[in-house]
Order: sequence, then structure tokens, then C-alpha cells
Amino acid sequence: SSFPPSVATTAAPLRAQVEAENAARVERLLALEPLLGTGDVGRGRRLYFGDVANCHTCHTVGEEGGLLGPDLTTIGTVRSAHDLLEAIIFPSASFVPGYEPYRVDTEEDIFSGNILAQDEETVTLATGVNAETLISRSEILSMQPHTVSIMPEGLDAALTETELIDLVTFLQSLNDEHWLLPERRDTAQP
Repeated sequence: SSFPPSVATTAAPLRAQVEAENAARVERLLALEPLLGTGDVGRGRRLYFGDVANCHTCHTVGEEGGLLGPDLTTIGTVRSAHDLLEAIIFPSASFVPGYEPYRVDTEEDIFSGNILAQDEETVTLATGVNAETLISRSEILSMQPHTVSIMPEGLDAALTETELIDLVTFLQSLNDEHWLLPERRDTAQP
């Protein structure tokens, strides 16, 4: 409403497209909810650690996986199946504390990611898998919480209904039980 009418007119098709995509995701969420609890933990585990869902690239389970997103080793004890399904379909709906995305504007560029470290002179953002950006505070024009998750939208579109339910079933089962986790490495041995 604060922009001139010409901007609103020009942006209308894009706004309609975003609204249609969100409506389709809500429909998919509602259609999948009755299937929750019917998935297969083993198939979900293979999806999590496989190349299709590729969750392990960013999230740790046990001692395997990436550090870009939150550790999911015990996610089944704190999140319902509905919450997990919603987090996959709408990754920007809510953020785990410590993993909130930030937008950092400099004169040269705009960065978005999770803050890994910061001090009086620099801010280090995790901007992707194994991708970090070090930004000098003297270059920062603004730094504010961002509304878009670093977890990409559309992961659910790459999975069939059965695969999505299997993945949620695996995540729901994660409660630090050793049989669900990848083989733990014994770091105490010389």
C-alpha cells in the first residue's frame, strides 16, 4: 500500500503466482495430514540420507550430517508429525532459535543466511552448504531478521506422497534411540 499504484499493478501477477503456490501447498498439507503415521521408518531413513531428499547435507542425525540446519537427532521428542510435515512444506513458517535467517545489505551486495559468528568487526553468515561469507561491519548498511528460510522451498515437490510421509515418519521416530541413528563413531579410541 505504500508503493505507487503502478508498482502494485506490475507486481500483481507475481503476487497472484505466490498466492496460488501457497494455496497449493496448503491443499497438499491438508491432503497429507490423514496419512501421517502410516509411513515406513526404514524408507524414510533412506530418503533422509539419500540423494533425493538429501536432508543429511544440512541436518545432523547422530554423528552424521551437516551443520547448516538444526540437529534432528531428537526431533521426534519435541515436534509432532504435523509440525514436521509443515516444516518441510513451509520451511519459512517458523525458525529454530539460533537458526534464524538474516538479511545483510552492503553497498556491493545483499546476503542472506544464518549467523555463524559475529564480533565487533565482522559477521560470518552461513549462506549454503559449506558456504560461509565473512562481512566487515564497516561495510554493512543494514542487518535484520529475514523472513525466508535458508532451507529451500519446494523439497516436498521432489517427493511423492508416500516418500514425504515416510520421511516424516522417520523424523517423528528420532528420539536418540541408537538403532535409528547412523553408526556412531567411537572417538575415544586412539
